Amino acid sequence: MSALSSTLPHVPATALSKINLPTLKIRTDEDVTQWKLTSGYRAFIFFLRRLNESVVGYELPLQDDSTDREPIIKIMTLLDGLDSWIDDIPPQPTPQRFGNLAFRDYGARLEEVILYPKG
Repeated sequence: MSALSSTLPHVPATALSKINLPTLKIRTDEDVTQWKLTSGYRAFIFFLRRLNESVVGYELPLQDDSTDREPIIKIMTLLDGLDSWIDDIPPQPTPQRFGNLAFRDYGARLEEVILYPKG
């Protein structure tokens, strides 16, 4: 990460028209390993670290007794529930051509919960 220790690469606006459209290149665990060796991966991780560090120590401007907090709590509860489904419906370990088939089960459960909510 030493090459990106203090700055991200500069991409001039004139170069944006020459950038190829994204294509799927990460299909296997080996592809992930190869991606981690690229400068693009290092720049992405560096960006995420800088973004994370930029908000350390900042508090959300919400008061504990504020009604503004209720929607946030509902969203966090929803996200926690969706996250728990990952334990219930783990990714299938075998390679699959069009994405992991477990995602279909995850999507079916999501559809069921949305269309037929309990209580």
